[in-house]
Amino acid sequence: MMSSVFETREAERLKKWDRYWRELPPGEGVAVWDTPAASNVGTHMSWMEPYFEKSLPVLDIGCGNGTQTAHLTGKYERVLGLEISESAVEAASEAHRHPGLEFRQFDILSDPATATLHDELGDCNIYVRTLLHVFPKDEQLAAAANLARLLGNTGHILILEMPHSAGPVFEAGLNQSEDSLPKVRRNISYDVIGANLADGEIAEILDKAGIETVEHGTTLMPSTDRLSDGTALEIPLEYVLGRNHP
Repeated sequence: MMSSVFETREAERLKKWDRYWRELPPGEGVAVWDTPAASNVGTHMSWMEPYFEKSLPVLDIGCGNGTQTAHLTGKYERVLGLEISESAVEAASEAHRHPGLEFRQFDILSDPATATLHDELGDCNIYVRTLLHVFPKDEQLAAAANLARLLGNTGHILILEMPHSAGPVFEAGLNQSEDSLPKVRRNISYDVIGANLADGEIAEILDKAGIETVEHGTTLMPSTDRLSDGTALEIPLEYVLGRNHP
């Protein structure tokens, strides 16, 4: 019975995200999180570089249209952007063509797909920018367990997630006026936004999945959306740099 529930959710999630990416107007910065890579993953590189072995593949899980993924090429030998939406994969593949860069459809909640990917690539380093917070509570640990499988014995992960404290930031911005945060409003209309992780909970979920915390902290993610006064929305994030427990 539980597996059928997960299968139904998976189908709904795939449909929802594929519709979002298929109907998103073309152009850079249309999605709320599609800021220039230099101001996002570019600022995270200093956390990754001391730990990410350059010979290991790097997976950007939940890569969207690939803006952040493409920034990793040239710094690592092989980079794969993984996304549940085929429409997003098509857009990313069309927009970003670099040696050593590939985009694939992938669901982190699929145990068989995870096992197949690790069999193909071996241990991987992983970059995740806001993913688990959109899952129901009973699926967050399952996703984290598959992240651990992909890490294997030698990989490291940098994961950034929206904690519960991001919720009031969105709420305050939306309440400024009917015209504020139009891109966030679009996400809400597609039901592709959430902030259901308590502060500090991401490290706890990873630990339950076997991933120990090496570094932990908070940061702000710049967005492409604007408040009513024209200033850019900055979204609170927590980050964890981790690896599997020995």
